Amino acid sequence: MSSSAMDGSQQHLKSSFFFLFLTIFVPFGLGHFVSYLFRTVNAVIYVDLQADLSLPASSLGLLTGVYFLTFAAAQIPLGVMLDRYGPRSVQAPMLLFAVAGSVIFSISSSETGLLIGRGLIGLG
Repeated sequence: MSSSAMDGSQQHLKSSFFFLFLTIFVPFGLGHFVSYLFRTVNAVIYVDLQADLSLPASSLGLLTGVYFLTFAAAQIPLGVMLDRYGPRSVQAPMLLFAVAGSVIFSISSSETGLLIGRGLIGLG
């Protein structure tokens, strides 16, 4: 094999690895980061929530619990939907639930709105 052919195949291998990295590893890494952020954000912003909305400490537990309960309750139905309809058809609408929950949580001025937002985030 000539040197130029070898260089071309190595360049193709590097470009295909870079494409694979950008299309698979980066989105999954970002998804994991966002999931981790949603799990822990209540503890980070609780002082601000308490100051702005006068929430007691029990509300932090309730907000966190609603997220995890909806997350857990959605696992089996979403697993069935993923198997039946495929990830492309299921993941995009679920991402919209998470986005809607984030928006509701961010604009809410009551504990009920915060609970609805966290529930939608857990569902998504």
